Amino acid sequence: MGALQRFEKRLEGMVEGAFAKVFKGAVHPVEILNAMQGEAAAQKSSLAGGRVLVPNRYVVELSRTDHARLAPYASALGRELAQAQAEYIGEQGWAVYGNVTVEVAARENLNTGSINVVAQVFTGGDVGTANASGVRLLTDDGRNYPLGVGSTVIGRGEQATIRLADVGASRQHARLDYDGQRVVLTDLGSANGLTVNGHRVSVVALNPGDQIMIGSTRLTFRTDGVAEATRMHRPAPGQQPPGQGQRPPGQAQQSQGQPPAGQPLGPPAGQPPPGQPLGPPPGQPLGPPPPGQLPGPPPPGQGPR
Repeated sequence: MGALQRFEKRLEGMVEGAFAKVFKGAVHPVEILNAMQGEAAAQKSSLAGGRVLVPNRYVVELSRTDHARLAPYASALGRELAQAQAEYIGEQGWAVYGNVTVEVAARENLNTGSINVVAQVFTGGDVGTANASGVRLLTDDGRNYPLGVGSTVIGRGEQATIRLADVGASRQHARLDYDGQRVVLTDLGSANGLTVNGHRVSVVALNPGDQIMIGSTRLTFRTDGVAEATRMHRPAPGQQPPGQGQRPPGQAQQSQGQPPAGQPLGPPAGQPPPGQPLGPPPGQPLGPPPPGQLPGPPPPGQGPR
């Protein structure tokens, strides 16, 4: 049974008694659904990996007369239309950003019995053009997602700031934290995890050019036109710098500048700090001792003159 047939079966339970009279001589829900399906097919666009993106937000415009008759049932009808449209999109193998939503609204200068459907792709966040600059994420199909100071959630759910049309993405998959100096990416316990430059990570500080994979969606971290202080990112707290090996299991982390356990904090008595020679620079005479101080013995092998 297809999406249209399932919709009609559910509609039978709704369209009874007084509700059935609403559609007599006016628009019928099946006509609305057919118009929505046609609008989705007309606005298909290609994504990376061979996926097809279609609108996820639909506004069904009716004449004022038809809308007034449907108004008491508009909310229930919108939910049923959204469910049926989502099922249809799934049957076609198409993708959407988050959930499908349907709103029933009135429009001036529309004849009774007429339907107009306005469909759009709603990402839940600002999407820039391919030639944008600044701290942002760039998709393979040229979509830019600028990052502001604070937290940005990536996922396919409505609560995500950056919504991905990817079945491999969790509703709230990952979070980006930007403090104006660096951007730290954190996995929010997603089902499929995430990778940066081919390596699976849980928390990582991003550098320009890093490629993030969430499901089958690739996001490139860009900082074009940003001051160098922002573009040079330090490792996240608790992380090791790139190229530094991990500690053996059970070995405690040693703070920078702190000696191993059991070793005094400073150099041994009478010795200069590490890296400072014991005597004067090579080739420089020792010179006379300070007043009141006896000269020491000559170096080994050198007798008195």
